[in-house]
Amino acid sequence: MRNFDSLQVTALVIQTIEVIFIAVYFGSYGVSDSMYVSDLLFSAVPYRVLMTIFVVMQAIFALLFVFRLYSCDIVLFSVAGVGLVATVVGWITLNTQYLADDGTTSDTHKYGTLVFMMGMGAYFACLVFSI
Repeated sequence: MRNFDSLQVTALVIQTIEVIFIAVYFGSYGVSDSMYVSDLLFSAVPYRVLMTIFVVMQAIFALLFVFRLYSCDIVLFSVAGVGLVATVVGWITLNTQYLADDGTTSDTHKYGTLVFMMGMGAYFACLVFSI
C-alpha cells in the first residue's frame, strides 16, 4: 500500500466536485428543458467555462501526481499518462462541434465524448488504485 498523497486527493476531489456540478446543473436546467448535458455545454456559456476550468484543474493536479508515478510504477504512469492525454484531446474534440448539418449529434462530438470519458476513467482508476 502506498502513502496517501495530497495530489491524489486533490485530483479526486476536483473530479468528484465536477460530477456533482454536472448533476446539479443538469438537474436544475437540463431536465426541466428536456436538454442533454451536451445541449447545456453548447448553449450555456457559464456552464462551458466552469466545465473547462474543472477539466483543466483536474488534469493539472492529476498530471502532477502522474509525474511522481514514473519513478515507482511505470505501468500506472503509462496508463494514467495516456488517460490524461486522451482526456484533454477528447475535451477539445467534443467542444469543437456538437450538431451535424442534419441536426443530429456529430460524430466529432460523439467520439470526443467517448475519448474524454475513457481517458478520465483510466487516470481516475489509476489514482484510486495507487492510494
